[in-house]
Amino acid sequence: MGVDLNQANVQAMQLSNYAEQLKAAKKKLQSYKSELKVNWTGTETQYIYAGVDRAITRLDSIITELDSLKKDVINTASQIRQEEIAREEAERKAREEAERRARQEAERRAREEAERRARQEAERRAQEEAERRAREEAERKAAQQNKTNQSNNKSSSTSSTSKGSSKKKQSFIENLFDWF
Repeated sequence: MGVDLNQANVQAMQLSNYAEQLKAAKKKLQSYKSELKVNWTGTETQYIYAGVDRAITRLDSIITELDSLKKDVINTASQIRQEEIAREEAERKAREEAERRARQEAERRAREEAERRARQEAERRAQEEAERRAREEAERKAAQQNKTNQSNNKSSSTSSTSKGSSKKKQSFIENLFDWF
């Protein structure tokens, strides 16, 4: 909740008003004492003057105490409010720091997850590439083997024919396989 500075100022003003009222009462007592001196003579007046002086001294003491109390109320309220502001600022900074750290942690985790996925994707692509190359190599070897087999088959079946026509056929077959 906190200290309400306005309420503290209102209370300080009330104390100040009380002090002003006591100052007015003191002036009335001083005026009363002056009128007594002018208008009344007698032995008993000394006792009255002494009583009025004691009342004035007491009023002065209370007025001083009220003024001091007023300053204390204002200063204490201001000090407490400053402490509250400092605490609120510290809490705000702590919250911001915690939020900043949480964001950094989330970003770090997201980066790690992205890196993990990128590694997995690279591994998958490398695996696919290796499989593709293996397939191509197997196909190339199979094609070569077929070529060799066909060439052997042709040469054994065409051994009765002339060597010139055999070379033409072999050349034709090789071109045909190259085409595939």
